[in-house]
Amino acid sequence: MACKVRAELEAAFVKLDANGDGFVTASELQNFMKTLDAYKSLSKEKVQEASAKLIRMADKNSDGKISKEEFLNANADLLKQLK
Repeated sequence: MACKVRAELEAAFVKLDANGDGFVTASELQNFMKTLDAYKSLSKEKVQEASAKLIRMADKNSDGKISKEEFLNANADLLKQLK
């Protein structure tokens, strides 16, 4: 992964990790998603469902949260698929 892309993703992770504990939880992800136009019109249940799916996709150690490395790896995999 290019240095600039990694730096941008690390900055995005810091924004998602609202409490600064090094992990993104479903709650933190939901709070972020609610700020995006794409999710504003969805019900609370749909936002919860979407965040749970994103957590499952990235959470390789199944601890229910996304570490910075899991976040970076998931995005790297996604970017490879999109190219």
